[in-house]
Order: sequence, then C-alpha cells, then structure tokens
Amino acid sequence: MLAYSPPLPLVIDYMGGGNLPMAVGDEEVILFALRHRDRVRRIRLQIPFQNFPKVIATIDNEFPMLEYLYIAPPTRRNANLILPETFNAPRLCHLVLKRFEFPMGSPILATAIGIVTLTLEFLHPSAHFRSLDFLQCLSNMSRLEKLTITFHSPIPDDDIEGQLFRTPITTHVILHKLRWLGFKGTSACVGTLLPHISAPLLEKLEIIFFNGLPSSMPYLLHIVSPTENLRFGKAKVRFDEKYLVVTAYLDNEVKIYTLGIQIVCGHFNSQVASAAQIFDALRKLFSAVEYLILQHQRSVVSSQRNSQADQVHWHNLLRPFNSVKTLHVSSGLVRELSSALRILVEDGPGGPIVELLPQLKELSYSSRGDNGDGFAPFVRARRNAGNPITLLRQGIRLVRERSWIMVHGEAQQ
Repeated sequence: MLAYSPPLPLVIDYMGGGNLPMAVGDEEVILFALRHRDRVRRIRLQIPFQNFPKVIATIDNEFPMLEYLYIAPPTRRNANLILPETFNAPRLCHLVLKRFEFPMGSPILATAIGIVTLTLEFLHPSAHFRSLDFLQCLSNMSRLEKLTITFHSPIPDDDIEGQLFRTPITTHVILHKLRWLGFKGTSACVGTLLPHISAPLLEKLEIIFFNGLPSSMPYLLHIVSPTENLRFGKAKVRFDEKYLVVTAYLDNEVKIYTLGIQIVCGHFNSQVASAAQIFDALRKLFSAVEYLILQHQRSVVSSQRNSQADQVHWHNLLRPFNSVKTLHVSSGLVRELSSALRILVEDGPGGPIVELLPQLKELSYSSRGDNGDGFAPFVRARRNAGNPITLLRQGIRLVRERSWIMVHGEAQQ
C-alpha cells in the first residue's frame, strides 16, 4: 500500500512493550518506510533489542524532511548502538537518543544546527565522547531550548575526568535560547560540562548526582546567576531512603518546580550536610524564599542522632534563608530540628537566636507521633528577643502518591 500511496509525509511510530517480540511483519513495514527517506518526517522507535541492528543500519544517508528522531532500546543494559556515520538530517529539530554510543564526529550534530530539543541518555564516558567536541557542537545550535544529558558509568570519578579532559577546555558556550537544562551523572561528569555553559534565559535547571556532591559547586551558581528568571519564593527539601531532593519554586502557588537537585545518598546526616552545601553555594537564589518545607520520608532518621556535627549542618542549612516567613517541618524531623534550634537558645539571648531565620513568623510541624514541645524553648527565646513566632501543630493524613494534605491546624502559645 505504501508503495502506491501519494507522496505524503511519513510518521514512523512504534513503541513496543519491553522486549516482547514484534508482531509478524512489523519489522518489514518499518524497514520499508525508512527507505522512503525523502518522505519521513518523524521517527519514534522502541523495539526489541534484537531488531535494532537491522533498523539502525537503515537509518543512513540523508533524510531531508526529518524533524523528529526518538530511538530508545527497551532495556537497561549497555546497548552500544551507533548511528551510521552517513546519517544526515538537516531539518532535524528534536533528537532523543538513549543508550547510544555517540561519536562526536557524526554529521548529525554538525549539520543539524536547527535542533530545538536535545536529549542524550545513558552516555558512557569513553573515546566516543569528548567534552570539548560536544561543547563545540553545542555552540552551533543557536535555536536550542532544551538540553538534557544523562551519563551512566561505573567508572570512578578520577578515571572519568581523565577520559573527558583529554585536552584542556577553553571553550565557553552561551546558549541564548536555552530554557531547560538537565544533567544526570557523577560529580565529575556534571562538573566537566556545566562550568563551560551559560544560559541567560534559563527557566528550569535539573541536576541529579549519582555519587554525592562535589567538594565545591561554584559552577551551579555560574550557570544560573546571569538570569533573572530563577528567583525563588518557595523551597522544599525531602529526605528520602535513598535520595536527597531539593526543589525550588517561583512562589508558593506554583506547583511545578524551577530548580531540582537530587543526590543519591542514603545516610541521613550526609543528606543534611549536602542540603546545607547546596543552599550555601546558591544562597543568592534562595535569599528571597519566604516559604520553606522540610519533608521526611524515611523509616529511620539516623543511627547517631543529635551529635554536635549534626547541629552545625542544620544551622548551615537554615542560615541562607534570611527571608523565610513560614517554615513547615514534616513528621520525623521534629526531634532533629528542635534539638538543633535548642542549641541556639543555650548560646544565650540575642546573637544566633535572631540571626537564624530572622524573618520567621510561623513555624508549623506535623504531629504524626512527634512532640512539638521541643520547639518551645526556641519560640520563647524569639519572643523574649522581640521577634515572636507562631507555633502551629498540623494534623495530617497520608494520601495517594505520597503527598501530604492538611486536615486541621492548631496554634500553640
């Protein structure tokens, strides 16, 4: 039928379920359609791994009308797939490749200068990927609005740095239209590229560190400081079983976060220290936050509770928030945080007791098994210092999707 159809644009869309075999004849239909290169406008393929070699080999030479290309093997193993070097798509606007080896010499990036969205997932730092080459390719993408890159490799950070930095990087890329930037990988992978990218109109930044934070994060401030679009009114910190998640929102009414940083780290004390490091490095961005939420979704908080080092981390976490007026503490963190705040009271009147969260007006906490009396010394000390705080005890219940909903509130004097 396709052979006798009018020369209309073709859309090839096959999203198979996992590694289930393709239906009889499906592969032949896909291959036949791909051979009509001058008519193919969109390609979206998720097919069993055993079918990929033949299909990928057919995506060669020039596709003059192709605007959208999405290829993702439905498996988490290292696919080691490579697009043919002869593949060329001068009108390509959207490119999504997952589990591909990505040789920088491929014409796909050199010629597709009109790319608007670029997603490369599960890249392996290797001879096929060089930061300098990739930055040079990005410098030609003047229309790029969304860039997401995921590195995935068990290689230690020191080895990754050696592979990505074969030659010193002096290139600095300014992506004038970039709105959305996402990086996932080890500290070394993320740190090799971000310091060399600027995005003056950036509206959303997502970073996931697979192995904890680097020792310093000046490049995070570098990537966001030129833009006025990233100023936050609300921040949220979630301590999970395996992750620390920090999200920030333009204001308290916005539901979609603008900044998201996730760290794969299961030890609670390390999570608190990492959150403090993030807020210290990005204190300029959080200086206007008025609403701060500390969430707890762990079965066990810490095997070493309330040590002196932990108190310091809590103080450092809260110190950048000079404009916070409302602080909500989730059940499970009440004991930890109240103990840290009690240290300020023991240091004596004035001084630290009013320097930490100086604009705070309301402190609310969830009552699920926690006794909020631990906050009483801090509240009394602030009132005596002429900076009163309302302590609010919230009754809550857990609903689907692990979100929290308030059912009643009770102010405490």
